[in-house]
Amino acid sequence: MVDPKERNPDLVILGERIKKVRLEKGLTLKTLAHSIRKDAQSISRVEMGKLNPTYLYLLEVCKGLDINVSELLKGLSIDDNSEQPESSSSI
Repeated sequence: MVDPKERNPDLVILGERIKKVRLEKGLTLKTLAHSIRKDAQSISRVEMGKLNPTYLYLLEVCKGLDINVSELLKGLSIDDNSEQPESSSSI
């Protein structure tokens, strides 16, 4: 059983990337939060890898940071030990 307090490494990396960009752009948590109409505490929790944001939430954060969401997600993996069936292109 996974300890609920154990943070997902991908979420930690994602949060670190968000914080890095935010700081590079000279934004405080409060300024970013105000610009995207979110609370600073939730953004802080994302930056610490304690909150798994929805895709729409990430889009809003990226809009506030003036970056593309693909920049944040590039290279992240999903920790899934189950085997994925090969996809077939029968469309």
